[in-house]
Amino acid sequence: MSTNQAYKKANYDQILFRVKKGVNEQYTQWAAAMGVGKMEMIRRAIDEYIANHGGEGVQEVAPVKSAPIGTMLTAEQRKILEAVDSLPESSRKALLKFLQTLVDAKLD
Repeated sequence: MSTNQAYKKANYDQILFRVKKGVNEQYTQWAAAMGVGKMEMIRRAIDEYIANHGGEGVQEVAPVKSAPIGTMLTAEQRKILEAVDSLPESSRKALLKFLQTLVDAKLD
């Protein structure tokens, strides 16, 4: 096994799927028109779908340990974090303190 193959095996998962005859060529052409490779177009499409649908209908998906936190959040959760990030620092601290109070009360 070459070094490149060993690296890929250690660092990547492979997803295979079938499409009807002719669709593969269409995907290749659409990707080229976008200036990206076919696999990059498919990855972007999946990421966009998840971002726009926020994991709706997905049952208990365990997050990938190496995934950034933003990729584990639903679209709604990302919007909430963006709203919190836009608050002044003093308001963010007050909100976090309030939320911690709620969590602590729930644990009692």
